[in-house]
Amino acid sequence: MADLSVHDRVGLIAPPATLLGEPALVPHSFDPRTLSANLDALRESNPDLARRMADLTVPSNVEPTIARDGSPTCRRGDAAGRPVFLGRTTMPRIRAVALVEVFAPDGHNVLLPAIGAGYEANELLRRTADHCAVFVHEPDLLDFRLALSLIDLSGWLRRRRLIPLTSDDLATELGAFLDAHPGFEFPHRVLIPPHLDRRRIDPLRADLQQLAARVNHAQADRVRRHAAALAILAAEPRTDHPVVLLSVDPRPGTINAARAIAAAAERIGWHTMTCLPDQPDRCHAAARIQALVEHTAGAALLINCGWGPLLPHIPPILPVATWLLPDARLLPGVTDGFSPRHLVFAATPDTAQQAVACGANPARVRPLDIAIDERTFRPADTASAPQFDVACFADLHSLEPADCGLSLESHLRLWQSVIAAAARQPWAAPESVLSDAERLAGVALSEDHLRQQFDILLRRRVFPTLRARGIVEHLAALGFDIRVFGNGWHQSRVPAERTFTKPSDAAERNAVYNSAQIVVCPSNDPPAGQVGMEAAAAGACVVRYAGGDDEPARPQLLDALQAMNPWRDIPELRAALQSLLADERRRRDRSTAARDIILNRHLWTHRLTAIRRSLAELAVPE
Repeated sequence: MADLSVHDRVGLIAPPATLLGEPALVPHSFDPRTLSANLDALRESNPDLARRMADLTVPSNVEPTIARDGSPTCRRGDAAGRPVFLGRTTMPRIRAVALVEVFAPDGHNVLLPAIGAGYEANELLRRTADHCAVFVHEPDLLDFRLALSLIDLSGWLRRRRLIPLTSDDLATELGAFLDAHPGFEFPHRVLIPPHLDRRRIDPLRADLQQLAARVNHAQADRVRRHAAALAILAAEPRTDHPVVLLSVDPRPGTINAARAIAAAAERIGWHTMTCLPDQPDRCHAAARIQALVEHTAGAALLINCGWGPLLPHIPPILPVATWLLPDARLLPGVTDGFSPRHLVFAATPDTAQQAVACGANPARVRPLDIAIDERTFRPADTASAPQFDVACFADLHSLEPADCGLSLESHLRLWQSVIAAAARQPWAAPESVLSDAERLAGVALSEDHLRQQFDILLRRRVFPTLRARGIVEHLAALGFDIRVFGNGWHQSRVPAERTFTKPSDAAERNAVYNSAQIVVCPSNDPPAGQVGMEAAAAGACVVRYAGGDDEPARPQLLDALQAMNPWRDIPELRAALQSLLADERRRRDRSTAARDIILNRHLWTHRLTAIRRSLAELAVPE
């Protein structure tokens, strides 16, 4: 059980100076639509609790008001008749933000042992990923109803990310919920609001530690029962059984790719089911093995992961493959777990190395690069004039040592030299830059794993950042009508009106590709390769960096990448842009050629046909 997070100091935050002099709070009234929306959402998962809240009579001593921080709140009389604010604060939103900012759930579910005015729960859910749930324990049903009258939490309730617990016996109710919903992870992080009675903390900690042990035991037993059922199913003929797509990677890129892969599989007549950690009830290992049993899986396709701790429970006869996309991050003990017959399709040499390092059979690792969903990335339905000349997709990464995992004094000294050397020669080979930096800093990396760490930082953070910033600033200074999409550009000299957040939604990215005359890929790292493929499929004219000794080996994409107007230095880029912008017909011919190659050879359906054939071979006993 993780340590409880107690932030008593947050309760001492002072109100803004402009609010200190306000003599009285502003009267307010509840918006009945807020409570109605919340109860409608709650009714979908817990109709009894929704009915009990709706049937409550709100006492006359409840006083809605505008808090000192401008947010809606209310006061109600305590046992002695004194007015007390919900959450015992006149600044519920400010306190919630301050409390959550210093709390690190680290991807875990969270227990909040009081609802307050609802702002802590809302702020937690806003700042955590879609697979995280917040369990709110509030035995005072009136307080819970009042919070649901103040703030719209209906979206969180409907998606089962906000789980109300209202029994006096928290451990019993939470345990019963997890027994009934085995896909949820235990809430290993607890956020203690400042107004909570401090005498409750130690008993709460003890109760949760005991409950965690019991829940873990019950989940392990559930996994064993599903494994026994799966072993029986796997021994049966599986000619028409579905393939189940699974992942433990909750990052949006993996989730979106897995959905696109599942849709493409259906288009080639391959019946699929998915169990992805895109919502809280699909996160525990029990949910994944249960999906294999419930859908009578004939095979399993894992995206960006292995079996992890489930490996001992997977029948060796079940055909299994993992597809590691360019951004895969395998973690030993969590996302590894490869049997000797487990097939691994790796998009890049780096992901192939990760798989072997995590136990994959090298003889079973095969190259299989990314692909495109042609239904999403395509030319606009109605032709319209481009809105600007050049679009560039790139992130400027933080190069601060702490953000790069560096802390030793010698490493900090070397890192300063690395940044300086890379800034002088941002187009050089990583090994050349690293050798120069070692000489300048007087620090030699004698251990292979340290040299590999610095090499990866150069390839994935330093070079992409320095190159993208230099290119965009140079093109903007030359007068090109350029727009840049990515993070970190507020620290550059590019005018703010030309910088935008990279759209996470694929359809929105497709709209950007269709709005530019040319899309520039300023690096040759995997994210730039993905952008180039998407943009070319959308019909954009792509100009991509293809120089340097660090050009990654992407043999399957070579034909498409070579059709994307490669350039090797800034003068060559500038000349290519000027030439292409002046010749609409040449732009159209180049973009059509690249798009045709993608449609003929690089769709998800093409890749899945290869995976399906390989899995069918695995189904034949050796």
